Amino acid sequence: MQKLTQRGMLLAQKFRKIGIPVIESYPGAAQDIMSIPRKQAGLDYLIEGLKEFGLEGEFLYTPVSHDEIDAITSAVVGHFFWVGMYEGLGNPDEEYLIIPDLNADYQTWLSKKVIGVSGPIAAGKTTVAEYLVCQGYAYARYSQVLSELLRNDGREPSRAALQEIGGSVHEEKRQRWLGKKVLNLIKGKKYAVVDGLRFLEDYALMVETFGPAFSHFHIIAPFSERKKRVIKNRSEDIEFDVSIKNTVEEEINKLELAAHYIIINDGTIKNMFEQLDKLNI
Repeated sequence: MQKLTQRGMLLAQKFRKIGIPVIESYPGAAQDIMSIPRKQAGLDYLIEGLKEFGLEGEFLYTPVSHDEIDAITSAVVGHFFWVGMYEGLGNPDEEYLIIPDLNADYQTWLSKKVIGVSGPIAAGKTTVAEYLVCQGYAYARYSQVLSELLRNDGREPSRAALQEIGGSVHEEKRQRWLGKKVLNLIKGKKYAVVDGLRFLEDYALMVETFGPAFSHFHIIAPFSERKKRVIKNRSEDIEFDVSIKNTVEEEINKLELAAHYIIINDGTIKNMFEQLDKLNI
């Protein structure tokens, strides 16, 4: 069992790093809650139980193994999670074990709105986030946690320092640790915006935490326009051409592929806000 658990943990880590959300389930517990006989009672009873629960598929008339039936059960648990009819056992540090809860308050789960914002340097991420704050959204930013770490170490949170400590945290404490610290900033909020997603793992954590309540906005802008904005701002302590090549910026373009909405910021701020308004947020 220890080897199986370790294998599962390694697989989950690999999936999350490429942006695939993962939840942990226990098929036996799920089958108990769904009033379906476990595999110990016999494979035929388990298949019949899934059929009576409403499932259809090839498993009803083609040979399958106990492991395949457990996999089907876990897929059902995934559906319970997505619609908010679940309970998470455990704690955030050790990751939750997800089981169905037929009496869960799914309306609260589905009524939330959490927006994650990603995009390259100077694309307009914070401008978008601040606009959402004006619409009543709570605000959290990855650099808030990193800035606090720097100040605790007696350092000022400049661009170079943030990129440096961001890289260190990503390698040593891991990105998921940072993401959970950011989520603590909006804990209990019904509407929230999270600014500064940089890795596919950030996206996976948001989906695992908020399910269908999470929307991912990716902001894009022409390279020349972004460079102009940085030069005009005059607050950066590192050259634009250098900062965009930092390791913490490497996965930004991959996040565009995972985004639910692409916001093009190549005109006026008003034009960008009009794009947001059309999304009915």
